Amino acid sequence: MKSDEPIGLESTQVLYFAYGSCMGSDFQNTVPEFQRLGRAVLKGYRLAFTHFSRNRMGGVADIVPDKKSHVEGVLYEFDEEFLFDLDVREGVPYNVYRRIEVVVETARGPLEAFTYEVVDKSVHEVAPSIEYAELVLQSAALHVDPSYLTQLRSHIRNLQLASGQP
Repeated sequence: MKSDEPIGLESTQVLYFAYGSCMGSDFQNTVPEFQRLGRAVLKGYRLAFTHFSRNRMGGVADIVPDKKSHVEGVLYEFDEEFLFDLDVREGVPYNVYRRIEVVVETARGPLEAFTYEVVDKSVHEVAPSIEYAELVLQSAALHVDPSYLTQLRSHIRNLQLASGQP
């Protein structure tokens, strides 16, 4: 039988749970073709800023296991051909972040996806820069529950005040 589909060129889609700056334009700048599937919740983790980034001049978002907490974000679907670019953006080749499999709660029910976590976590959280914090909060405002956004805003502000940021 003859098929119109070229052999070996099947598209393989992946699901990605974004919880930091990738909820917004940072992701779109790296992965040009994607579908935003909507809000997703990762249970059993909390959001923390456990790595100092020279590029961001402050702490960057991470997930830390915590049975009593959850992290809200966005679920994306895209072709795996863009995975390498996203891995590079997240510092996987440099052992900054690693890609992990997770199960997130969505309007469609639980779905398996991947996300990133910091490899070498700082014992104490690192305050994000004002610019990075604004990027994360602006992106979150479009996708997360208002009560989670309030909690996130408060957490970031407390880190910044403790570090002496205005």
